[in-house]
Amino acid sequence: MVNNNAFDLAERLRVTIQDTMKKENGLEVTCSFGVAKYFASNNLSDTYLEKVDHALYQAKEAGKNCVKLY
Repeated sequence: MVNNNAFDLAERLRVTIQDTMKKENGLEVTCSFGVAKYFASNNLSDTYLEKVDHALYQAKEAGKNCVKLY
């Protein structure tokens, strides 16, 4: 089972940014996040960064303002 701590944090941050900007400035500001599972036994490799990047592009293709997990 995937640990969803990073996913949950990204989702809370996304909602907070969206809600705060609407309330304080009347602006519509949204953000998207890509999340991938990282194994401490691995080095921070290009493959891992590619997974995060892929998840981010999935979020943008899904209409933006969302979080996607690789």
